[in-house]
Amino acid sequence: MRTIMPQWYHLQQEAYGLKGDLKVQKLQAALAAAQGFKQADHYPESEVLFTLAVYFSEQNKQDEAEKYLREAIALKQSGLAISMAGKHNSPPESGIYLPAYSEKESELAAKKHALANCQSWLGRTLLAEHKFGEAALVLEQAIALMDGSSKPDGEVILLPDTLRPYAKALRALNRNSEADKADARAAKIMATRRLLLD
Repeated sequence: MRTIMPQWYHLQQEAYGLKGDLKVQKLQAALAAAQGFKQADHYPESEVLFTLAVYFSEQNKQDEAEKYLREAIALKQSGLAISMAGKHNSPPESGIYLPAYSEKESELAAKKHALANCQSWLGRTLLAEHKFGEAALVLEQAIALMDGSSKPDGEVILLPDTLRPYAKALRALNRNSEADKADARAAKIMATRRLLLD
């Protein structure tokens, strides 16, 4: 049986090949389609919002990135309580619910990872805006989510990419001993990652 991907997904995929205003317009269309899809856990909207945030962050438009990240985080947080596992049927207009999970446990773990990723990006954005106190708090929340996963140090990319800006925010707040610990932990994970790649 052929899988029909929802319209929001196709629009978001098309946006990846575009630049500038055309990319933003395509992602805005994807966001409208995602909202119209009405998936109960708001995954489609939160993913498109996150993609918009990353684009604006890469363009050094941190205020726009912050806005979209906050919206994505709010939706991802509310979506934690809603399980879509085993729901493969689509709304009447066509398409499937994404992501499709058969077990609630794996769905919740993936949702927590996605939320931690959004929080990590928001923390780095706040750091770039010199909002050091808020950046430290948001990054600490992201680290706590990752530490609560079944394989915390298995987050070999996201965890060090969150620990290092966390350390920078802490140093800006003169919390140097905590910053040293965060940097040391990031270095240890990075060393393990290098060993795994060798």
